[in-house]
Amino acid sequence: MLTESDKEKIRLEEQYRLEIRNQLQVSTAKQSVRSKLWALLNSSFILWLLSAIVITGAGALYTNYQNSRSEKLKNEDLVNKLDWEIGYRYSQILIRLYDLTDKKPQGPALAKDRNVEDVRKVLELLNQQPSVTFASLYLEFSNVGLPALISEQERHLQRIRKPNMASRVKLIRDETTLRLDGSLAMKISQMFRMWRE
Repeated sequence: MLTESDKEKIRLEEQYRLEIRNQLQVSTAKQSVRSKLWALLNSSFILWLLSAIVITGAGALYTNYQNSRSEKLKNEDLVNKLDWEIGYRYSQILIRLYDLTDKKPQGPALAKDRNVEDVRKVLELLNQQPSVTFASLYLEFSNVGLPALISEQERHLQRIRKPNMASRVKLIRDETTLRLDGSLAMKISQMFRMWRE
């Protein structure tokens, strides 16, 4: 059997073990919240859920990027087409105005058989839709007048945020939308007379 000193020794060892166990339980209790949270985050369901959210979010961002890029490219293409169409229409007006001159190399003047009314008729083409005698460059713009083309171009330029181009188009639009009254036709006629002299 055990002596009293052996029993006391065993009792003290057990007390010491109990104290150590209590200290370990307190430290593991603090770690258990972290470990439980980590175990929860590391579970297959939570990993699947988080990966589904991340993959779906990344896919949505990529799709949104592609759509906005495609829209930007379409706008830029339309602005370029509108720019070509507007330039083509102005060149047609200039050709018609030149046809009204005497075509002298030192400075064209209004031909003798032409008058201010002829110039006004040509300038009125700026506000009209293309016709058989005044074709459009692109078929899609064949039913649209020049002021509408300029407004459409300005609207699309604002979408792609090119302020220099937008201000240039605004200047052209302001000049184009002037009413073709007698004073404007007279100014053009005076310009032709100055060239003649």
